[in-house]
Amino acid sequence: MNTHPLLLLDDIGIEEKDVSWPKIEKALIRMDGYTHTLVTLGMSKTGSLMAGGGNERRYTVVFFPEEEDSLTLTEPKASGPNVQLVVGGQPGDYESKHIVSQAILTKVFQYYWKHARLPGDTLWEIANTGLLVDINKYM
Repeated sequence: MNTHPLLLLDDIGIEEKDVSWPKIEKALIRMDGYTHTLVTLGMSKTGSLMAGGGNERRYTVVFFPEEEDSLTLTEPKASGPNVQLVVGGQPGDYESKHIVSQAILTKVFQYYWKHARLPGDTLWEIANTGLLVDINKYM
């Protein structure tokens, strides 16, 4: 289990400290794209991992490091039209390459909770620039 200080926030104002994995997982599953559209997991000296959306079990995931540009979880081979998600109560269009399944969302959040870093087998784009970062060198 991770011993780093953790903070869990969601869009209805629930805030918990030193949160367990079952509580994080429950918050992620609760995301429905309508009432519950945002979950943020913050970790001191690392940053915050945010998930938005949930409609049709589709999500966008962004990492906000403490002192670097944000990183968006990316599937570069994905194609198709933009996807509309509600994030933090605000609708927006997201590129299909920035949309992930609930399984990937859960994997990334659980890894971050356990290891205080992003999984090395995932791809991240720097601040929607199209530039991919090698997460193993970044963190």
